[in-house]
Amino acid sequence: MAAGYKYAGLQYRGECWAANSFGKYGKRPDSECNMKCRNDNSRTCGAGWRNEIFRLKEQAKPKPVAAVYKTIYGETYYGCYKDSGNRDLPKLLGAGYGDPRKCFKMAMDGGFKYVGMQYAGECWVGNTVGKYGKRPDSECNMPCKKDSTRTCGAGWRNSVFELKVAPKVESTVIHNVDGNVRQEITATRHSDHRMGLSYLGCFKDNASRDMSWVTSNGTPEGCFKNVRDKGYEFAALQYGGQCFGSNKVGRYGDRPDKECNKECNTEKGMMCGGGWRNSVWFTGGVSYEKSINHCISASGKDLQQTRYNNVELKDCMEACTNSAKCSAVEYYPKGWQGTRCFHINQGFGDNRAVKGKPGRQWRDAECYVRVGKYGK
Repeated sequence: MAAGYKYAGLQYRGECWAANSFGKYGKRPDSECNMKCRNDNSRTCGAGWRNEIFRLKEQAKPKPVAAVYKTIYGETYYGCYKDSGNRDLPKLLGAGYGDPRKCFKMAMDGGFKYVGMQYAGECWVGNTVGKYGKRPDSECNMPCKKDSTRTCGAGWRNSVFELKVAPKVESTVIHNVDGNVRQEITATRHSDHRMGLSYLGCFKDNASRDMSWVTSNGTPEGCFKNVRDKGYEFAALQYGGQCFGSNKVGRYGDRPDKECNKECNTEKGMMCGGGWRNSVWFTGGVSYEKSINHCISASGKDLQQTRYNNVELKDCMEACTNSAKCSAVEYYPKGWQGTRCFHINQGFGDNRAVKGKPGRQWRDAECYVRVGKYGK
């Protein structure tokens, strides 16, 4: 009522004034509040410089979300938190999308402390939360895709839950928590291939190598550090431990992830390519660099677009990130040919997208180039 105020005053046939106190100019006879209300002439609404005052009945304040939250596995509601492109909770469990029960179970199995449900169902997990700050619960207002009785954040908003789960011991192996071959070692160990590197995909190799040789039969962590030190954007492990690096990849094409099926020699539970198969990662966290106009290659070549869906930019980027071929998003905010989202699926070789074309603007095209090079 009246935006939470205690008193409302109706003046001059309908002006609506409100406050938590009144009377500094004194009280007047009721007969001076004699003007009929503009929209209800059966009532009076003050007069010129006269307020007809009403005391409002206080409404019960809604209970905090945490007080009414119904737990599934003993978790507690932690609050609504802001997110950004450099994620607050770093790990996405794709198989838990839209389903809080499944998301929480996977997160507990992985030994994570916090879950953030975002944009109606994205399942983000981690062991710290809050680097972008807390927001009012009302900003986390989207029903979950697979359980509309629950709330799953909103755009760049995480509904965060603290899980009731015993910490995993260091020896526990966690592999393919999200079902997408994003490799894990343990829930608590900080290794580059778990914390800092985004998996690109499985790629074919042959005797005329796709990538440059770096080391043989070391640890994955050692491989990634050596590749980073050489300034490469991509790191690869082949046949259990052979280490390669480059700034291009995919000359011989990508292959299904199941063909990169050889366990690493020094990290049990992690897959390190196969025979003439490279498991490839970016050496840094994936981000998207924006430029105006449609995308071109380093040589200035116009690149073929692949129509995706008429989705928001965030969802367009997420689909690109899950592809071994997609080097950029070409986005049309006002729409073109019935959609807004196009992918540049020429891979990460000579025809990789690098920027928007200089010069005359084509419609409202925006080019978002996918990069993942490690920066010290």
